[in-house]
Amino acid sequence: MKTRIIVALIGLPLLLVVLIVLPPVYLAVLLSVMCLIGAMEMFRAASGAPNTRILTVTLICAAAIPAAVYFGLGDRSFFVVIMPLMAYNFAEAIVAYEKEKKITLNDILISLFAGALIPYFLSTMLSLKMMDKGPYLVILVCVITMISDSGAYFVGCALGKHKITPKVSPNKSLEGYIGSFVSAIAGIMIYGFIISMIGKFEVSYLRLLVYGVCGNIFTQLGDLSFSLIKRQSGIKDYGNLLPGHGGILDRFDSMIFTAPVIYFLVSVLPAF
Repeated sequence: MKTRIIVALIGLPLLLVVLIVLPPVYLAVLLSVMCLIGAMEMFRAASGAPNTRILTVTLICAAAIPAAVYFGLGDRSFFVVIMPLMAYNFAEAIVAYEKEKKITLNDILISLFAGALIPYFLSTMLSLKMMDKGPYLVILVCVITMISDSGAYFVGCALGKHKITPKVSPNKSLEGYIGSFVSAIAGIMIYGFIISMIGKFEVSYLRLLVYGVCGNIFTQLGDLSFSLIKRQSGIKDYGNLLPGHGGILDRFDSMIFTAPVIYFLVSVLPAF
């Protein structure tokens, strides 16, 4: 626990500096590194011994997607990066099958998940950063995910008795899930009040409520989804890059689900 707290005290301020203070290019670089490491972690967890060429192309694509978003390609990154990755994977599989070698559908899907979907979802953080009021918007994701996780942990430790996902996440409880939900709503409302004072602009608290509800649902789903992958793969953590926290996918699993949801809501239902 001590190591976990120390890493958080060092890492969180650095992350906030990148998100709030520094220009978007720094976030693009950080996300490229995170996506590359996350892709390696996913392959280690779920694929065992992947095809070397597919792994290499997957890692390149994972790192390239945040760069594509930064240079303004946005949704077109699907055609620039993701479509070629899928085409390459199937081309490799076809050639391997003709030579009586085996590249399974599982390998292809892991490559697409690790090299395309995860990076694309995380890159919505960069899309938020580059919008009007970007620093305020990108912190929305952090507020929801971090406060949701903290609420689940502290309420679960204090009151947790009823386990509802014991096989996927043994330490999670119904009380913790409720604590996470309430904490997320309270946190985003407080955040809305603070930024309205700092930025001197109007905030729609009803729309923030929508952000909080939807964001918390996907935060908890993201946490459970990546826990499920770990359980099925028979591993405790995806990596040990962050002492006390595990790997990139251990620490940012919730954000992978929550960031694109908030990006969508901000785009269609702006709260400020």
